[in-house]
Amino acid sequence: MGKLYENKDGEGRMDKLYENKDGEGRMDKLYENKDGEGRMDKLYENIDTMDPNLPIIFHRDTLGDPVGKVLFGLHWHEKIEFLYFTAGEAVIKCNTLEFAVKAGDLIIINSNELHQGRAVTDDAEYFCIIVDAILFQSRFVDVCETKYINPISQNRLVIKNLVRDDGVAAGYIQEFVREYEAGKIGYEMAVKAYLYQLLVHLLRNHVRNFLSSREYGARMRNLKRFNVIFLYIEKHYNTT
Repeated sequence: MGKLYENKDGEGRMDKLYENKDGEGRMDKLYENKDGEGRMDKLYENIDTMDPNLPIIFHRDTLGDPVGKVLFGLHWHEKIEFLYFTAGEAVIKCNTLEFAVKAGDLIIINSNELHQGRAVTDDAEYFCIIVDAILFQSRFVDVCETKYINPISQNRLVIKNLVRDDGVAAGYIQEFVREYEAGKIGYEMAVKAYLYQLLVHLLRNHVRNFLSSREYGARMRNLKRFNVIFLYIEKHYNTT
């Protein structure tokens, strides 16, 4: 976005569109704070339908005909999302990065990441698993929550978006699906166990970076600014 985006200060500000009105990088005309946490209704997805006893959403999806059709529009949420492709090809965008994916690929959407997807072939199919980090939290704060779960849910520990040619990760996903869909006695423990094992495997092999509290704050400010940019482009696209 050469004409619209100019990085002047290392934090993704846009001179022509960016106006600092209140010290936090908000733009009065494009930005609307709806809930006191800097969310924008048009891009933020409020996932409030999860079972609090098992905060997991799972479904099989098909990108479907026609090729190029948007699977899901640009949005973000605090949950962790896994997309495992079983057929066809698609393009998934995570923040500013685009990934051409095919069968066998796993996409990890970290907490608070903007993401969208579109079909490349008319037979693209995938598993979608959305997990609330509270699934991994216990009644009492322990070392696992302090060292790993909290940084993941706070987007300070960032996992690579694309995992390819990893049979171990694929195996955990497939076993999760088998247990979840069978729904036999004890399946709740089984699916939680497979997600735990998947998370450990990703932490050991596919971590992108670990952000300090200061870096996390900068990332969240940038998220708000990119929200503004994408909304502006979406609003004016058909008029240019």
